[in-house]
Amino acid sequence: MTSKPPLLSGEEIIKAFKRIGYYKVHQRGSHVKIRNDSKGITLTIPNYSS
Repeated sequence: MTSKPPLLSGEEIIKAFKRIGYYKVHQRGSHVKIRNDSKGITLTIPNYSS
């Protein structure tokens, strides 16, 4: 049986992506957009308080 991945908050996920070259470009409500220019990738991360 496989184990479940750890539950991470939006802030923890954003912090991890920042360590590998992403930066925050925009926030609307509880959704944060982060971008990595060298890879040309933009991600939207939900950042809900739970």
